[in-house]
Amino acid sequence: MKLVRFAIINLFDTNEAKPIEIEINGSRVILNPATDEGQKGVSYLAVAKYHLSKPLTLDEIGRILIPEEEKGKCEYAIESIADILSVFGSSRRSLLSPTPCAAIEFESETEKEFLKSTKGIKVNQKQYSTSKFIFPFESQYINAITDRLGGVALLAEVNTEGEAGKYRDLVRFFEFAFNRPFTQLDKIIHSFLAPMPYGYERKEIKEWISFRHAASHADLQKTQGFAVTSDVRDFLMRMEQAALDTLFNKKEWHNASTLRRDIWRPQVWSKSAKGDLSIIQGSKDVSIFFRTYDDLGSYPRNLKASVSPISENWYCHFYMDPNAPKNPGSIQAISLGA
Repeated sequence: MKLVRFAIINLFDTNEAKPIEIEINGSRVILNPATDEGQKGVSYLAVAKYHLSKPLTLDEIGRILIPEEEKGKCEYAIESIADILSVFGSSRRSLLSPTPCAAIEFESETEKEFLKSTKGIKVNQKQYSTSKFIFPFESQYINAITDRLGGVALLAEVNTEGEAGKYRDLVRFFEFAFNRPFTQLDKIIHSFLAPMPYGYERKEIKEWISFRHAASHADLQKTQGFAVTSDVRDFLMRMEQAALDTLFNKKEWHNASTLRRDIWRPQVWSKSAKGDLSIIQGSKDVSIFFRTYDDLGSYPRNLKASVSPISENWYCHFYMDPNAPKNPGSIQAISLGA
């Protein structure tokens, strides 16, 4: 049997696309142009295959567990070819998943019957939600930040970057705000945010910090590898909310103080790393964004993209346990004064 991994590679700054087949780290990747009519840039459907070296295992309810090693090799190959296309085409790029996001390719009737006897492939459910924060262009907010324009400049840089760049500039923002290296800020940031209903935990902030060196350096002196977009993408929504709260509500700028002032409170906010939101009832001009990941929990899902045709020897039935906990990303309405 083989694991088959699908992905959509989008290139935003080039118009040239042609079929490609290449082997990377033992995984065979086939790329076919999949650009929609009128689309700017080009898209590819990437199909990566890797031979499964061991028999598949099932969980307690009979779902197929996709082996992490082979999944990682397929995704590494897809991400590598996306990087190659980006460099060769001098183009920005993104990776999304179609439906289905993966399949198991069987090579005999015995393998086919085994796959059919299972519940399906286990779904790794993953979703995040956040709000886009827009501030009234009013003197009370502008005057509140004129003593910290360096912080404003760093957050403006965040708005111009790709996701890995956003992470690096958010790191620089917190270092500038608290006048400490990011690696020393988990306790300080947690203490500063603790009075607010955002649900930040110290272990969450430590996870942000864990990629500090890997996202900034590639000499491998302090880390075994370097960080890319997929390593830090899940942190960004919560980091940006924390940064905006720091910009407006930190009383003493560019020092380690955790004293707060009350300049700005959002109408909608993330209250957990799982993606749960709270919103004040009657809020206006609020934009809420959801990021839903594929059934393997790896890449954001393109809800409009599907793989077609499905090969006759691909098994791609995914199964979610109906008794599993509710999907993260719930929204709670709160009345004023609550």
